[in-house]
Amino acid sequence: MKQKINSSNYIKEIQGVFKRSPLAYFNISDIVDQLNQFKENASKLLEDKDYYKAACIYKGLIEKCIEHLDYLEDREGRMGGFLFELFSLYSNTLQEFEWDEQDFFEETVELYIKEEFGFATEIIKLLIVNVNRDNYNVLETILKREIKKRTSTYERDKLVDPLLRMYNHLGEDRKYLDSCELYSTQAWERYDNAATKYEQMGFIEQAVKAYEEGIASSEHYKTLLEGKLSQLKSRILGFN
Repeated sequence: MKQKINSSNYIKEIQGVFKRSPLAYFNISDIVDQLNQFKENASKLLEDKDYYKAACIYKGLIEKCIEHLDYLEDREGRMGGFLFELFSLYSNTLQEFEWDEQDFFEETVELYIKEEFGFATEIIKLLIVNVNRDNYNVLETILKREIKKRTSTYERDKLVDPLLRMYNHLGEDRKYLDSCELYSTQAWERYDNAATKYEQMGFIEQAVKAYEEGIASSEHYKTLLEGKLSQLKSRILGFN
């Protein structure tokens, strides 16, 4: 039976670490040391092969740490390093048991949308590492739904990124190119992504055409695209 990863049994205790004292917000080392106790508990659960409970702890830690980042002065990067480690541990643990894809992808995409402190790439990795040909339609549906709901260019583009990365990861070249056309709001980025994909596929003429169309339609990123087109032509000459 596939399980929903429910961190509610641990959230209150984790939240308590942050709420214990307002002064603790300026004492990152103390906070991380206390949170590390939860991580150690998860490690013990892994030793006992209780992967589900360990995943619940990692999920709760990630959610609460990200929630409180706005209040923390993490100048030495201790909280950041702790979070990077948590993402890796959480992702590895998910390989060990069957989890509910709909629930996991819904909650992880929601976390991704809210995250504003430099961990977007780690959340995308968490999605991509755990997507496969059996479940990618679930993530695809969620991302497309969220893209269509957004009116903000920033939010739409932010959601297009994991969609394109997923297609690239799975080798879904046609869907990648179609999504560049349908969802990318920035003309230069749409043509840049399409050109890169065409070159990967070995369709050099289409790649050149995509760059040329991007240069013609993008004022602010014209120089960037011209540079990439020049590099592409240099690579072509190098192969001939």
